[in-house]
Amino acid sequence: MRNNSSKSKLPKFIIILFMVFALFSCETNQTSTHQKKTSSDVLPKAYVIGITEGNILSNSPISINFSIDIELINNLGNVIDDNIFSFTPPIKGKVYMNGNSSLSFKPDEALKNGKTYNGVIDLSKLFKIAKGQDKFFRFEINAIPMQITIKMDQLRPYDGKDSKFSSLDGKIISSDIIDNKNLANIITAEQDGEKLNIIFSELDVPDVYNFRVENIERKKSKSTVVISWNGKTIGSLDAGRIDIDVPSLATFELTNIKVVNTPAQYVEITFSDPIDKEINLEGIVFLTENQKTKYDIESNKIFIYTNTLQKGDAVLAIKKELRSSKGLNLDK
Repeated sequence: MRNNSSKSKLPKFIIILFMVFALFSCETNQTSTHQKKTSSDVLPKAYVIGITEGNILSNSPISINFSIDIELINNLGNVIDDNIFSFTPPIKGKVYMNGNSSLSFKPDEALKNGKTYNGVIDLSKLFKIAKGQDKFFRFEINAIPMQITIKMDQLRPYDGKDSKFSSLDGKIISSDIIDNKNLANIITAEQDGEKLNIIFSELDVPDVYNFRVENIERKKSKSTVVISWNGKTIGSLDAGRIDIDVPSLATFELTNIKVVNTPAQYVEITFSDPIDKEINLEGIVFLTENQKTKYDIESNKIFIYTNTLQKGDAVLAIKKELRSSKGLNLDK
């Protein structure tokens, strides 16, 4: 779960410091010159000054930066065929030369979440390694564990005066990217034992997958929608359920109150039915500590905006005179 995981998703770089000691002669009329270092100037481990390591996303490329220009390959921007990288367990992928002193390894498939991979770079494929020097650089990467959490909004009646059916929006928040084809296998919705249709948005941002539960029916008596999820198919141990109460068709109820402070401060009040847009909310819905407020009605929601920033506690009053679009007054 993104909000529960304290692990960073951004690759971090381990910096390997090195020192080059040069002896300068004091002969008369001799001047010193600065030339680009070559492989004979540095120790083996000093070739690598930055590499992707530690906890990474399953589809992250592995980048490596060297202290000197690569000597044995000149194939900028193209795939390098040489077997420079090796991993345990094995990872199939391609190696690209990003610059004169930089490479990247791009896996062909996503790594397995929660698994550790030990990598080895054969420096002798890139530099002229002196005889007797260790030609291998070793490192470790961990594909972060897949964790998911589910966030649900409030029931929203369909547009129009017929409030018999509602929809319910929600989102899956993950620690890593989920293949869209697996989303339907993670979450289900049922009402009184009958399966409900779930539609996933095609405009998701990475790690957040929006969905909508459709055609939730308000019946003669109160019912329940059960949202269940299980991450087994994507390698996650997370599972759970949320029960959503669906008011009966004959009632007009308050279902939720939420205070939002940024980017603007307001109170969002949600009801079971669309609000009568002709009603004057003054004196019916108000904050007792603040008489100067502005109201907006959007379907089954009322938004209260204050003229000044409020701090501390406030009392929200809602009178039974509030009406739905069907003319029903607010229940207790």
